[in-house]
Amino acid sequence: MTHQDFSRRSQATELMDTNPVSFEEFDDYLRDLERINILTLAYRPTLLWLKRAVADFPAGRPISVLDVGSGGGILRRLGKWAGGKNLKLDLTGVDVNPWSTKSATESTPPEMSICFETANIFA
Repeated sequence: MTHQDFSRRSQATELMDTNPVSFEEFDDYLRDLERINILTLAYRPTLLWLKRAVADFPAGRPISVLDVGSGGGILRRLGKWAGGKNLKLDLTGVDVNPWSTKSATESTPPEMSICFETANIFA
């Protein structure tokens, strides 16, 4: 993994959004991004919001969560979080890039039952 400089925002085009990368590189980028999100606590606001949102939700009723631009990381995090709370989450990730769908599917244990799809939500 290369050293990341978080002191300023990069204006460069994301390599994972360009054509000249291989699937292996793309997959590595998503895994690096997931590690960065864990290290920077980027998932915390979503988890805190969901905790408040489901506080009065009827027990046993499924809750649908759609992640647009999904690399899978947040959905796996939500699935783990919900598993210990007797919550039924229907988790779906959508991304326009088929490699994102492939990477997320391959990185997600089948027992998590997260659905990943390739689609353009604006089409």
